[in-house]
Amino acid sequence: MELVALFLMSIKKIIPPLAAIFFGLTVIFYTLTLGAWDFNRQFLLSDVFLNMWEHFQDGNLYVDENIIGREGFLINGKTTAYFLPFPALARGVLSFFNGGRSAILSMLIASAIYLTASWLIFKKLIELSSISSQVAKYFSKLFFILLICAPPTLGLMTYPDVFTEAITWGYSIFLLCIYFSITALSAKDGQLHLSTLSVLAGLSLFTRPPYLVASSILLILTLLIFHLSNPSDRTNRAINKRLAFPIIIFSAFLILLGYFNYLKWGRPFEFYPLEHYLMYSKEDYENLLRIGTTKINRIPESFSYYFLPWGDNFSSAIPWLKTGSHHFFKGFGSPVNYREPTYPITITMPWYVLSGALGIWTLLSSLKFPKGRNQQIALALIPSGIATCAPIAAILSLHANAWRYAGEFIPAITIFSMLGWIYLLKKLDDHLLNKGASRRKDELPIYMVGTGLFLLIIISTLYLAFTAVLRKDSFLSLWDINSAYVAQSSPIKPKHSISFDRLLEERYGMPFLIDGWSEPEKGYTWSEGKRSVLRFSMPSAYQLSTLNLSIKALISGSHPAQRIDIYINGRFFNRKLISTPTDVIEIPIPSYSNQSLSGIEKITNTPIKPNILEIELRYLDATTPKEIGLGNDGRKLAIALESATFQ
Repeated sequence: MELVALFLMSIKKIIPPLAAIFFGLTVIFYTLTLGAWDFNRQFLLSDVFLNMWEHFQDGNLYVDENIIGREGFLINGKTTAYFLPFPALARGVLSFFNGGRSAILSMLIASAIYLTASWLIFKKLIELSSISSQVAKYFSKLFFILLICAPPTLGLMTYPDVFTEAITWGYSIFLLCIYFSITALSAKDGQLHLSTLSVLAGLSLFTRPPYLVASSILLILTLLIFHLSNPSDRTNRAINKRLAFPIIIFSAFLILLGYFNYLKWGRPFEFYPLEHYLMYSKEDYENLLRIGTTKINRIPESFSYYFLPWGDNFSSAIPWLKTGSHHFFKGFGSPVNYREPTYPITITMPWYVLSGALGIWTLLSSLKFPKGRNQQIALALIPSGIATCAPIAAILSLHANAWRYAGEFIPAITIFSMLGWIYLLKKLDDHLLNKGASRRKDELPIYMVGTGLFLLIIISTLYLAFTAVLRKDSFLSLWDINSAYVAQSSPIKPKHSISFDRLLEERYGMPFLIDGWSEPEKGYTWSEGKRSVLRFSMPSAYQLSTLNLSIKALISGSHPAQRIDIYINGRFFNRKLISTPTDVIEIPIPSYSNQSLSGIEKITNTPIKPNILEIELRYLDATTPKEIGLGNDGRKLAIALESATFQ
């Protein structure tokens, strides 16, 4: 009976945190899908990791050219991706359950790891702080609700792409590393925690380069402090057996990483060989070498890009916030060669930034004036505090400013905001204990004011995150406006031809070919089968009225014409008869000005569903070249698409 009662008590304790995590995942799901609640929603390059997994199964580290496009790297005639393998491995596991193509599901699993790690870390820090008053414990629960139900990751989730998925997995696994670092340094016997930390730090090596450095620093500092804080260890100057096992585990992961990089790039310590980057011309690469990939003197400009709002981030209409193009210290230090529109972290997560700043001050003051529990918390957090600075230092000195890189600040913001709130809770706890018996008079006003303040913080955090529901095509529109800072702007613009050529330098058009297309060839891409689909996410910066598709038709003396039924966004438009070798299919672009908006769209002044132009071509006379005497090709073809031009 006692075991049953203990089990029920454990279940009762764990249900509220799990319910909060589920709610937090629901909010993230809504944000990731832009309100569509669709696990199958795809975003920019979201098939890359599944394609990487498929190549892993074939025994190579390549990526299909039509999947990665100009974000690929061309090594010895083969295309590969910049990314390390971990998100692809996660997609591989999901593929066994028919979920390998769902980038949304992959990011939700990573977010579940992040939220769980956040809960465990906060719970541990509360235990170490020895908060005793019921009022302080009540407010610790409120902060937990804020941390899990309105996490600092929400702003990042409104801009999902393939990089966001990799960054999410990176900081999620790294945050688990931080939890086991804290428990290893605060537990009486941290051997098991150290071993677990070494495994997780090894896995973290395979997520993103910034977390490779961060996890290495975290493990080294944790082992060092663990060794110095145990008197029995200090008597033996050689590394004792307790430390040997974690070091061996982590070293094995390092060797595997070096071998992976050697197979992929030809060099064990290479991660980003930009000389092979398809986005860069020879001149672009030479310019990058001139300005430098990372420069410390970029930190002021990058810091202002990520943290300091400018006047053009605010508007007079609801929601009063928007992306901008200017910031403080612009042009200070070494030049950057890529810059996205600004949307500072202080706008999307102001309360976390403020509490994080307080947490940094708390940790530094605890080290300066060590005292009891404060010293224990400080020692447990020294490795985490230093290690979380590694991704920040890398991003602030990088040659590129990108909104998605805000994800690299998440571990530091999460840890230091927790410490900031614990500082406030501890001050409240000490105040109430000092009041003694008379404290009951103060408790009711504290409950009321504090609860109201937390409700305001939670609601405003969700609001600020949802006002950042920015469609990818909105960013592309702004990229065109700020083209001086962009390596590649949106190809959808007036009088600009989008090529469907095999040559990688010209293959802007591949992402728009959704279904019913063959492999690209020199100069064009053939349709294959009885129907083909093109889909364009239309930028709002231009008033486009016509789409012209330049095509070649499969015709001969015995097969003189191709009839094509054209559907625009699911509605029949026209039947086109093509009887010449080359022709142009002219398609009117429907107006989107009367789009119906939901309540959340009206509040945020941002359409959740992007303006999609989907063209379906149904071929009534598709045939094979072999059947009409034009060779031995057995594919069922109708037209070859050369280019698309918007007017």
